[in-house]
Order: sequence, then structure tokens, then C-alpha cells
Amino acid sequence: MATSGVWLSVLVLLVAGCQVRQADPVSLSGPGDAGMGCAEIAAEIAANRRRAVELGVDAEALERNNAALKPAGTVFAPLLLGLDLSDAEKIEIRALADRNARLERLRARKDCEADDANL
Repeated sequence: MATSGVWLSVLVLLVAGCQVRQADPVSLSGPGDAGMGCAEIAAEIAANRRRAVELGVDAEALERNNAALKPAGTVFAPLLLGLDLSDAEKIEIRALADRNARLERLRARKDCEADDANL
């Protein structure tokens, strides 16, 4: 009887740790976009690039973690509950790239210097 309680506790902990992160992509456009100056556009492009790199590193770490769990999951199926099967990072990186493309078009329309975008 005590053994089933231990297994139930282990299963509860595994399921509790299996929270898939929801994607929170940036908006393609914002209400203040038209009023942005060249420096603001360049700063946001640079910040978006940094965030995409951070997300890419997180995604690579998750894939390594998932790959490590898969063989163990064939022996102990509840370990498969620990896999992060979400594409949240990929969705967010794509949204950042789309936002930067829009900002680049805005930068071109405002005749900003190309050097402004390389902060």
C-alpha cells in the first residue's frame, strides 16, 4: 500500500512539472509605431535581435533536455511527461523576425541612416 502512495506522489510531481510554456509573441505593429524616431526604431530592432538569440538558446537547451529524456521514457513511460513539446520559442522568434521586418520598412520610409539600425 505504501508503494502505491510513493508511485502516486512521483506521478503527481512529474505531471506538475510538465507545464508547457505558452507562446507570448510580440505584436507585428503597435499604436506608437508611426511616431517612432530613427533611434527608437533602431533600439527596438536591436532589442528584438537580442531576445531572439536568448530564445534560440533556450530552445536549443530544451531540445537537448527532451532528447535526453526520450530514451529513459522508453523504460519508464511517466518520464515522457517531462518533455516540453511546445513550439513557444519558435513562434516567438518568428514574431520577432516579422516585427523587425516591419520596423525595417518603417526605418526605410523615414529615411533613417543604415547605421542607426546597428546599435
